[in-house]
Amino acid sequence: MVDIVAEGYDLAIRTGLLAEPRLTATRIASHPLHICAAPACLDHHGRPEKIADLAPHCAR
Repeated sequence: MVDIVAEGYDLAIRTGLLAEPRLTATRIASHPLHICAAPACLDHHGRPEKIADLAPHCAR
């Protein structure tokens, strides 16, 4: 991630939480979150019902 203050940027668009106290955030839009999976992945790991069910999907 680039340090936009140190690099001299006047504006940046980022998503997520603001973790840098030197910056000011203004919401300009919102976007829906979509979670997608291939049918083969769901067949192999099952259909997750809660966040904890995603662990097998993320394990490598």
